[in-house]
Formats: sequence, structure tokens, C-alpha cells
Amino acid sequence: MKLRQFDHNDGKQLSGYVRPELLPVHPCCHLAFGVIKNSANMARITSRFYIILVLIFLPVFVIIYLGDNGDNHGDVIQMSSTDSSEDFNDADFDANDVTSDDFDDGEADSNFDSEMIDLDLDDVDQIFDIDDEAELFEDVDVEGVEDDLMTTQASVAEGEGEEVAGKHNRRNVLLIMADDMRPQMEAYKGEDFPAPYMNIKMHTPNIDRLAGESLFLKRAFVQYSLCGPSRTSMLTSRRPDTTRIYGNNNYWRVTGGNFTTLPQYFKESGYVTKGYGKVFHKGRSSKNNDAISWSEKYYMPPYTDSHYIEKAKSGAGWTAVTLKERQRVPLSDEYSVKEIGKDLDDIADDVKSGKKNFFFAIGFKKPHLSLVCPEEFFHLYPLEEDDQYLPDRQWQTPAVKSTVGMGDDEGSKAAHLRVIPEDAVRHLRRAYFACISFVDSMIGKVVKKLDKVGLAENTVVVFVADHGYHLGENNHWGKVTNYERATHVPMMIRIPGRTDGGVTTRSLVEGVDLYPTIVEAAGLGKVPSCPNQSSKIQVCTDGKSMLSLIENPEKKHRKVVYSQIASGGQFMSYTIRTDRYRYIDWAEVKKKQRSDGLWDLRMDWELTGDPWWTALYDRKVDPEERFNMTGDPRYRHVETKLRDRLHQFVDRLYDHPKYFVKGH
Repeated sequence: MKLRQFDHNDGKQLSGYVRPELLPVHPCCHLAFGVIKNSANMARITSRFYIILVLIFLPVFVIIYLGDNGDNHGDVIQMSSTDSSEDFNDADFDANDVTSDDFDDGEADSNFDSEMIDLDLDDVDQIFDIDDEAELFEDVDVEGVEDDLMTTQASVAEGEGEEVAGKHNRRNVLLIMADDMRPQMEAYKGEDFPAPYMNIKMHTPNIDRLAGESLFLKRAFVQYSLCGPSRTSMLTSRRPDTTRIYGNNNYWRVTGGNFTTLPQYFKESGYVTKGYGKVFHKGRSSKNNDAISWSEKYYMPPYTDSHYIEKAKSGAGWTAVTLKERQRVPLSDEYSVKEIGKDLDDIADDVKSGKKNFFFAIGFKKPHLSLVCPEEFFHLYPLEEDDQYLPDRQWQTPAVKSTVGMGDDEGSKAAHLRVIPEDAVRHLRRAYFACISFVDSMIGKVVKKLDKVGLAENTVVVFVADHGYHLGENNHWGKVTNYERATHVPMMIRIPGRTDGGVTTRSLVEGVDLYPTIVEAAGLGKVPSCPNQSSKIQVCTDGKSMLSLIENPEKKHRKVVYSQIASGGQFMSYTIRTDRYRYIDWAEVKKKQRSDGLWDLRMDWELTGDPWWTALYDRKVDPEERFNMTGDPRYRHVETKLRDRLHQFVDRLYDHPKYFVKGH
């Protein structure tokens, strides 16, 4: 069964691909099963010719299937010859490791979700009120891509010769991650999270307090707006085109290279390292939380949230859990908080005596669907107070459809033109906000515990989300887009003695910048920068340390940031974001190089022809990215410069260009 994707402008079918939850095994295996089934009927009518075809092609399908799952593009695996005894062994990889969570609720069927509103130029003039066309170009200083690639080398060169701190002077690290959390909290209100139609009073006192004690990075962007690729990119400090992770089904040590992860770096530096909850995307995409990265056994809490979903009426994906119920069956994130609290108690004396350092990472499942949290957080957001903006069209996705109890009718041609009912929208938004406040309370418990055991003064505390989330903006509900709502994340770094009074910056930063920043903040020196192609290098970074922003928060850390998403093994979309503009383009993968699996791309993929669809947003006058200005003659220069810069940047990441655009 195929999904159909529609242009929001005219309903034209754009592409079809199989839903991830319908792909428990490789597509070739599905095809082979179909051949077997059909061959039985053919035998009854003595169609020997077809039986012979089955006997010929079935082994081919089996070989393809086994080769893909067992070898998994082994011809491009590039492991370092200097790997340690903990070298990844592909023979240990088991297809049975795949879980339903590997598909991340199937939220990937609305990638082509632009509003594409057609307006007369006179109408646009009234909205944009542009008097001086020269000001359009104030943010487009394009000197080529060299500065993007070389700033990392420069930042490392500045620290050459710096000594790594002695064991007694090293800082500990507490990394806190949230899932699907857009930066909708009181600390972000204003120009850095414009939501004029959803001016909800958020209750996030603990995150807001942490922001006031941290290097508060108000404009942080991840490289991919899906759990697996984004977490892999952040925790290896490599861009998705280096990890070769475009979905939740593949393991970077197979597809990209044997990269040293952030926790692994600390483990190899003598730290006690342990993870709790969702740090890596679990299951197949991290070989069950990447045991190589941790010195201690990883703690994965029981997924008790499903217990409450099953009890919910009409299959609703939002549930307010009473205190009495939680005393009997705690929520998954509560288990993680309890476990890390025990470990902080156990390690405190050794840390204070200088015998040990720790790197602990805790990942909260919320506010990811399903939206289950304690009832007291629902009370913070009364439904009767939600008279906020409801978008005209909010296309359902498989995850949201199941969440609101909609029928399973993919066979209907109009199924994916259905909108989410207004009442369901209000309930979902309320539950999403409640889950943000729930995570805020969990963060407060962990940070207070750190202080209670006397470790706060020597521990770097980092909070970040894996990506953002749409709540109807851009006619989309969910993630996996290249818009601001999906790529913009909360990020803050508290360093005792350096950020005590709080330092706020609006400089553009990326998820890949987190790794080298944390390493340097802990006193472990500088992480070397990566060359353009770095698949054979275990330790290097595609990012650069953000610590200089503490002394100079007005400094431009980056002129531009980049994100990307893939779709169906057939399309790749990249976006470039400047202080003022966002440019997006979608390009087709050459037909002979397309993949069968959702999100998967062959290692030899190339983009062909002119971009299939493009968008340009002037965020100075259109902060919600509603009006696509491509084709507007006043923006032609901006569009050309940003497109060229984006294509140059992508091509520099490869041995040969990926873009084959006329005149490029």
C-alpha cells in the first residue's frame, strides 16, 4: 500500500512510498513473499512458465535481502585501521533488534508541506511593506563557502598548544536531552520564537532558571529534524551526509564510519559514562544504545506510558495520569530520574575526592507522542483558554492519525487530504504543552539532585532537544521538515564559574557545535576539525566550540547554518538559514540510484537536474515562513546567492559533486 503526498496548493500527487510501519522487513522480502503467494495459484492452472520465473528470481531477491541486511553496504564501510579492541563487529548485529520505535511513529509522510500561497505582488507589498529594495541584500554577504568550512579549522588553530586539564581540574558533565521539543518556553518568548497565534503562557520555571545561569543559545539549529539522524549528528559531531544516516533504521558505524561519539570520547578520557532513557535513538539505529560509548550498563526504563495509552478512551494519544496511578505505575521518564539520582548518590564521594569524573546523559521521551504526563500539568493549560489560531489545513500523518483515533483508510485516495479535527487540535496542543512542563519538572529534579549531593559546582550541565515540532504551522503537524519550527531547538550550557550570571546570544549555532563545546568546557582540550571527507577519521568535528560566545555574545559564530531531510530514497532537501533568510530546495535523486526503503539512500546517490522545488523566506517580515518569495524579481539576487552557496557547501562534503545543476 502506498502513501500519497500532495502539494498543498492543488492536490497534485507528488510521490508515493511505503509507510515505515508496513516495512518490518526489507521491501525485497515483501516482493518475494508476493511471488511465492502468486506462484501457488499459478500452479493450479499449470502455468509452469511463471513457476520457472519464480524459481529463477526468488534466490535473487533472497540474496539481495540478505546482502542488504547482513552486509549493509559493506563496500563503503570505512573503519579506521587504528580502531581499538572495542571495534564494532557487524556479525553482532541482529535484525531482531528492530523495534516499532525504530520507525519513530512513522512521522515522515508530509515532507512536501510548503504552503505555497499564490499572491499578487501588490498583496505581498502590503504585507512586506518594502520601501528600499537595497535592504533586501543586507544579510547576503556571499564570499563563497570557504568561510563555512574553514572557521572550524580556525577555531581549533586558536587553541593549539593548549594543555588538557589535569584529572583533578576536569569538570563533570550532565547532558539532558528532550524529544520533539520546540523552544516554546518563557525564556524564548519574543523574536527568537515568534508565535503570534499561539501566545500561550508556558510554565517552564526550571528550564528558564537554567537558561539564566547558562550560555543561552537562542538560535540553535539541528542538522536533521528526525530523532535518529539528529541525535547521531550531534553525538558524533558529523553532518548527516557524513554519518549517512537519513532515518531511524541504520547504524552509523556501518553506513558512515567508526566515529568516536561524545560519551565515548569521555570514556576514553577516563570518565565514568552512563546513559539513561533516550539519548541515542534506541534499537537498530544505535545497535541498542551503542554499548561502545558507555563504561557502565545503559539504563533503559520500562515503557510504562503505553499502559496509560491502552486505558485511554477512543485510542486518544493524550492521557492525564493521576498521582495514585503513578504511585502504582510510574511514567518512563520518572524511572530515569530515579535511576540517575541513585547513581549520583553512589558516585558523589569519589568525585569530590578526585578519584572519579563522570559523564551522565539522560534523555526524556517527552514531549514525543504519545502525550502522556501527570494530570497536574494539564491543569496548567485549561482548554477554555485556548482560543488561539487554528490553521486552515493540518494534514494528518500516520502518527497523529492513530493518536486522535482516526480510522485506518490509506486505501482511500483522499485519506491524506483529511485534516485533524479542531477539537483534537486543541487537545493535542494542550497535551504537548503539558508534556513540556512535565519534562521541565524532571529537569528540575535532576539539577536539584546534582546540587544536593554537592556536585553542581564542578559539573557542566547541558540541555538540548533533538529537533523541533510543528503544531499546525506551515500546514503541518509533526517534524521532518526544513522549516524553522522543525529545525530550531532549545540549547543551553551551564559552566560553573563562567556562566553564573547567564550569557545570552543570538548568534547562529548548530547541533554539530555541541560536541567540541562540551569537550572543551570539561577541560579536555580541543577536538580536531574534520576535513571535507572524514569517514575514515574516528575523532574530529564538523562543528566548532561555542565557548568564545561567553566573552563575546555578539560575535557571529556562524554566518549560516544548514539542515537537510531525505524522502523515500527519491528526494533530498537542503536548507540554508542566515540571520534574515531561509532558502530551501528539493532535488531528485537519479533514478538508477534510488533506494527502496523509506529514508534510505544509496551511498552513490547524486542529485540530478535543477531543484525540483524551491522556497525563499524573508524572516525579517515573514518570521513564520508563510510566503514563498522565489520568483519574485526583487529577491532574485538573494535567491541566486543563497542557492549557489548551499550547493557549493554540499558539494564540498564529497569527492565529487552531488548537485548537477545547469550553470553550476
